[in-house]
Amino acid sequence: MKIFEELLQNSSTTDELENYLHLNISKIYSLANSHYSILANEKSLIRRFIASKRPIYGTLDFNKSQNKAFISILFDFCERFGFLNTVAIEDTLQKRELYIGKRREAAKLYLLQIKDPQNYIDRFENICGLLEIAIELEEDNEKKSIVTFVNYYLKVIRDTSEIFINSLKEKTLQSILNRTYGFLLDEFINTVLSIDISDTVTAENEIQKQIEIYLEHPERDVSEFTYFNEEIIIEKDSDYSEILTQIINIDNISFSAIRNISVSRSDGRVFTGRGVNILETEEQMYSYMRRFGNMHKAKLDSAYELLENNLRTPINIIDWGCGQAIASMSLLDYLGIDSISSVILIEPSLLSLQRAALHLRTYNPELNIRTIGKKLDELTVEDFPEKVNRTTMHLFSNILDIDDYNQDRLFNIIENTQCGENYFVCVSPFIDDVKTDRVDGFKRYFEQKYKTSFELIGEVQNSKNSDDEYWHCNNNYNGNFDSFYCEFRPHIWCGCKNQWTRVIRVFKVDL
Repeated sequence: MKIFEELLQNSSTTDELENYLHLNISKIYSLANSHYSILANEKSLIRRFIASKRPIYGTLDFNKSQNKAFISILFDFCERFGFLNTVAIEDTLQKRELYIGKRREAAKLYLLQIKDPQNYIDRFENICGLLEIAIELEEDNEKKSIVTFVNYYLKVIRDTSEIFINSLKEKTLQSILNRTYGFLLDEFINTVLSIDISDTVTAENEIQKQIEIYLEHPERDVSEFTYFNEEIIIEKDSDYSEILTQIINIDNISFSAIRNISVSRSDGRVFTGRGVNILETEEQMYSYMRRFGNMHKAKLDSAYELLENNLRTPINIIDWGCGQAIASMSLLDYLGIDSISSVILIEPSLLSLQRAALHLRTYNPELNIRTIGKKLDELTVEDFPEKVNRTTMHLFSNILDIDDYNQDRLFNIIENTQCGENYFVCVSPFIDDVKTDRVDGFKRYFEQKYKTSFELIGEVQNSKNSDDEYWHCNNNYNGNFDSFYCEFRPHIWCGCKNQWTRVIRVFKVDL
């Protein structure tokens, strides 16, 4: 049965829909991040649900994160398909005073209150301006905002004539020439604009196909993915490894000392993706550590502080989406070198995985390390050592809130490979309600299934919302100013571009 068939059958009342979402929100996440060919099969059902169930979803308890996430996903479906009944979602958002971010605010400008085709063209600058802000301050990478712009172009193709389509295309090309909006310089925009629009149906099909390629939604089985099956993948005989050996030893090792190498070697070049995209060059690794290292370390330290004092060591670590092993290094700084007996590093970037192993071996040359070069959805039970009853700490740093993995599949991997006392340290920035609920949904699964052994150790959340307590920023972290000033909006007094955000969930369960 299709997901929205289930939703239509299980939403006769607000309580019924709320219960369904509580138990099945991961299915809706999977659909939202699936290939267009799958999503299109549910198009008519989605439209029907939005139109017919307005009194039901409009009265959900939006203090619950999965309900806020659901209404945001419904809006994204409206954007992708260009539904006229977006107004039903907007009505709920306004009545319940729900904020959905700058990217969706941009989409509202071409989905709502269009009285004349010229409105599409006149709103170009406002749409692009909002998308620029979303990329810089809210979204975890630029791709969704760029696809929102392409959906804007698609809406004009569907609803207007060739004169308006060409007018929008000309404005876009002129902005690219003048470099007015950075996101329009992405090659994907040129790809879309080059598609022949003489047959609008054919053009839309081709653009949808190109969107899927751009978003990298696979239509293949996970068995096709590559697995680095060496015993350990580690960086060696490189300039970086030589520098690391020369200036770091067992007595002065720390995350800060290791990060300083990247700070000194980075040329400061900005790269896209706000630290989420897979790193492909050494300069990107340096830049990542320079730009995001302290922020991630601060979030991780605030999570580790929640751990109970009688944590039995040594423990085994699984660092999921480890990057350069910032989470593992921070834990070693916090607990001490002898506190960890083994580490499994999981990371799709070969460059980052090699460096992560090097960093941890520098901390402890005798540390037992296993490296797995895969994305989360590519993992299999065979990638992990034989199940043993032991204490394991799972580090999920800036990984649970991303879109490109199936949460149910991750649950299956954990349950079929782990045994004994398991700690979960889940750390992410606050991006929006959908991404926050991805983290909360992960916690909810274990809370509901393992009720007798589940223990919530602690949770913390700070967004950039004026209602949330100020937490941190770069200058505050470095002690460069009186933090009193940063408690006010706009956040400009200390010279930092952005206030830091965090979503922390720490819990324990016996598997």
